[in-house]
Amino acid sequence: MEMKDLPEGWEWKRLGDVAKLITKGATPTSYGFAFQEIGIKFVKIENIINNQILESSITQFISQEANENQKRSILEEGDILFSIAGTIGNSCLVREGDLPSNVNQAIAIIRGTSHIFESRYLLIFLKSKIALNQLINKTRGVALNNVSLGDVRDLLIITPPLSVQRHIVTVLEQAEALKRQRQDADALTGALLQSVFYEMFGDPVRNERGWETKSFEDCMSSIIDYRGKTPTKTKSGIPLVTAKIVKDGKILPPDEFISPNDYDSWMRRGIPKKGDVILTTEGPLGTVAQLHTDEKLAFAQRLIIMRGKSEMIDNVYLAHFFRSDYFQNQLKSKATGSTVEGISQGNLRETFIRIPPLALQHEFARIFEGVERVRGKQAESGKEIEALCGVLMQRAFRGELVV
Repeated sequence: MEMKDLPEGWEWKRLGDVAKLITKGATPTSYGFAFQEIGIKFVKIENIINNQILESSITQFISQEANENQKRSILEEGDILFSIAGTIGNSCLVREGDLPSNVNQAIAIIRGTSHIFESRYLLIFLKSKIALNQLINKTRGVALNNVSLGDVRDLLIITPPLSVQRHIVTVLEQAEALKRQRQDADALTGALLQSVFYEMFGDPVRNERGWETKSFEDCMSSIIDYRGKTPTKTKSGIPLVTAKIVKDGKILPPDEFISPNDYDSWMRRGIPKKGDVILTTEGPLGTVAQLHTDEKLAFAQRLIIMRGKSEMIDNVYLAHFFRSDYFQNQLKSKATGSTVEGISQGNLRETFIRIPPLALQHEFARIFEGVERVRGKQAESGKEIEALCGVLMQRAFRGELVV
């Protein structure tokens, strides 16, 4: 949007000219203060979740003395936090219940803008492409993207009258509420499958239905993992599935690749098939997904890909069984490593699996397929809602939501 495109009565304002203070925190250990298990909350980027400080995620605290030493970054109610390193633009509004708190150097504190901006409006704008695009070309750093406080001060903010800002907030928050409802529905659908699993098979820990128990190795027709030096990552080529993109039963879109020339030698231990079950063996341990594509993929270390014997076990059942407390507890009991828990293929072969009748497993698989069709429709609906939110935001900053 060009400077001249604003509706009458709207302005572009430089954030640094409006805010009473734009500052950032520091690391207490740099000044001789150690972190504590209790005390003043010390907020980092990973503690800002869903537009708020999630107190349960905070694991580091500082003393009152350390807090006073970092006086410039003591948070106040109404402050806006804005991440300036790593993930640029993660932001939230500080509430009374978040205090007392302090922050590190990766978070900018924006204070004293309420005479010009409705706080929720400023938060929405800071997350918009208009704001973030201003920062993209200013990011610096090789290993970690970051912007400076000067870059934040130089941000140009579209500034309608306060009454218009409040109207924009009302409309966009209604759209966000719709998006959250869609996300909640998706989560409930996923929880439904695990509930059906326990309804059909009982609790594997107690095994009150007396299902036969067999060793992991006896149940598998294929067990594959990949070892050795991982091929050089490339900007394009064969997508590489790593442990970090195995999430909640799915494989997220890969963002790393290897050369087609390296594929055959790296995957010489075996090529996974559609339907195979994937288990992370480290960082984190025990995350499960099932392969639902025939696309040519490479698989990194820290993954084991399995296929159950078809005459004994259904892979859909297997994937859900691996998420049960019974199996996850077995993994943890056999894990090694003081800093990062991990499990070897040898130790995995020593675990045990409950084996219900195959017909019952197949029935569960049919239910799963039906739920997956519903989830597919939900995903399409979610994309439509996401697109709607984007369009509404664009219209909002063009003045097209004003009544």
